[in-house]
Amino acid sequence: MSFEERDEAESQLLGLYTKIGEGCYALSRYDCVRALAIFKSLLASQSNTPYVLSRTAMALYESRNLSEVFSLAVLLTTTG
Repeated sequence: MSFEERDEAESQLLGLYTKIGEGCYALSRYDCVRALAIFKSLLASQSNTPYVLSRTAMALYESRNLSEVFSLAVLLTTTG
C-alpha cells in the first residue's frame, strides 16, 4: 500500500467517524431531525451496521416515529 492510498484510507475513515460522532452528538442533544439526517447521509454499507441502525432507531423513538422504529427493530434482529 502506497503512502497516498494509506492517507486516503485514513482520511475516509476519519470522515466516517466524524459523521457518526456528529450524529451521536446531535442525538445526545435531542436534535433528532439533525441526527437522522446525518445517519441517513451515510452510505448503505455504513448505515446498515448494528451501531448506526440502533442510533437511528433511538432518534426515531425520541422523535415519536414508532412505526419506523419497529421496522428498524426487525432489521436489527436480522443483521445483529
